Amino acid sequence: MPSVPPSFALRPLTPADQNWIRELMLYAIYVPPGTPPPDRALLDEPRIAAYYQNWGRAGDFGFAGLAGEDGAQPVGAVWLRLFPAEAPGYGSVSPDIPELSIALTPPYRGQGLGTRLLTAALDEAARRGFTAVSLSVSPPNPALHLYTRAGFEPVHSEDDSIVMLRRLLPPARA
Repeated sequence: MPSVPPSFALRPLTPADQNWIRELMLYAIYVPPGTPPPDRALLDEPRIAAYYQNWGRAGDFGFAGLAGEDGAQPVGAVWLRLFPAEAPGYGSVSPDIPELSIALTPPYRGQGLGTRLLTAALDEAARRGFTAVSLSVSPPNPALHLYTRAGFEPVHSEDDSIVMLRRLLPPARA
């Protein structure tokens, strides 16, 4: 795996990042090679908008991945959100287990940045006392390998995706 660019940094997501998360949703949706990207109108579909609307509510957390000469150019993010039982996300397994979403802009894929974002998110979820994290992934998506390496296990399949769960250990005490 190529090394992480030295100028890559992480910072916590804030409510001001809602529009950035919205834009990243287009990259979080798996598009097979040779297939046109989804229409931007998809971002306003209620089930997709549920991943970014009102970002910063209780239970929301994540990290922006930053690159560039000044280390301030957003190039990706990982974000976690709790979904209510009556309106679950695509990868929800329980209202008390956050669902993870992750996306990198194409030029920054395959450089180890996704691993770094995912590790930070899992560490933060454990620090916050969550017992697990879930997600949804399409079987042909190369990110499936990232999730499997990170310890996610299949829970069940729905439509054209796999719902996966990563159990977490409480953080070590000093």
